[in-house]
Amino acid sequence: MAIYKNREVYLVSTFVPSNTNVDLVAVSYTNGMRDNVPLGQVQFTEDEKKALVKDNPSRFENVTVASKEDVEAVRIGVTPPSDPSFREAAEARVQREAQEKKVAEMNEQANKEAQKNFDKRVKEGGVPAPVQTANPQSVQLAQKANQPQNQNKAK
Repeated sequence: MAIYKNREVYLVSTFVPSNTNVDLVAVSYTNGMRDNVPLGQVQFTEDEKKALVKDNPSRFENVTVASKEDVEAVRIGVTPPSDPSFREAAEARVQREAQEKKVAEMNEQANKEAQKNFDKRVKEGGVPAPVQTANPQSVQLAQKANQPQNQNKAK
C-alpha cells in the first residue's frame, strides 16, 4: 500500500517515459482505477521501499516513506498528520486560540479600569448619572403599577 494525494493506492509498475527524466509509477486506486503519477508524489510503506530498492538498487533509494500514523489516517479516511494542510489548520487553530485569550485579557483589563474609575467617582461624591434605557412614559407606568393599591376600597 502507498499514499498518493491522501488516497490509498497500490503500485502496479514503474517506468521512465522517453520524453522526460521523471520517474513515473503506475498506481491502482482501491476502486480499480489506474493512473500514472510522478514517483516523488507517492509515499510508500517501508516494505514497498525495500522491494523497490531490491528490484532496482540505485533508482528507488530516495523514495518517500509514509509513517505508520499517515497510513493509518489514510485507511480511516482522514488527512494524515504529515499533510501540509493539516499542519496549516493546526497552526490557524492555535493562532485563533491565542487571539481569543489576548482579547479576553484585554477585556478583563478594560473592565478593571472602568470599575476603578467608577469607584473613584463614587468615592469623590460625584455619583454618575443613571443611564436612561427606556422610554420615560413607560418608566412612569411601571412605577404606578408597582405602587401599593388603595386599601380603602374594602371599607
